[in-house]
Amino acid sequence: MKNYTKYILAAVALVALIVLAKVSYDYLTERYSADELLKETTTAQQSAEDDTTEAQTQTAPDFTVLNSELEEVSLSDYKGKTVVVNFWATWCGPCKSELGYFEEAYKQYGDEVEFLMVNLTDGQRETVESVTEFVEDNGYTFPVYYDTTYSAAVNYQVSSVPLTVFIDKDGSIVNYRIGAMSNDELLIYISQITGGNTGEESNA
Repeated sequence: MKNYTKYILAAVALVALIVLAKVSYDYLTERYSADELLKETTTAQQSAEDDTTEAQTQTAPDFTVLNSELEEVSLSDYKGKTVVVNFWATWCGPCKSELGYFEEAYKQYGDEVEFLMVNLTDGQRETVESVTEFVEDNGYTFPVYYDTTYSAAVNYQVSSVPLTVFIDKDGSIVNYRIGAMSNDELLIYISQITGGNTGEESNA
């Protein structure tokens, strides 16, 4: 009888030990999984932050175009200066709708901002001669550059125009705009690279 009781107690103890081991295992597994998930989440968040920082400080790709004298001019020639690059064409209605705003901005900010009005000169719909005539007929005084090889358009992956890129003195892209802008919008974008007033303040 005593031996039977010992067997019963031993069996109960063994079951209790198994249950305790199972509970401990489940707890440790859950804790480990939670720690790993936290670690993975933190790593993913840090990676996303790094990607965002990299995007915010993207260096403006260099390019070479022709000026009105048909001389080569590169974006890198303006290192250390704030630059506005506008890709446009005379056959583009939205492009033409904002050229007057660029003319006014050039007159207002021309001493502190370099305006590169880059025409997509394909040699067919758009030629150096036709663009020059268009600019003169409309009385625009901003500097026009001719992307005859489309190297600038390719470097900036221009798939539609107008497209405007705003570059700070460090050569980093601060912002870019696809599509036509109002006068106030253009001035606000410019203020981001000059540290100047907003369009509303400038018009006050």
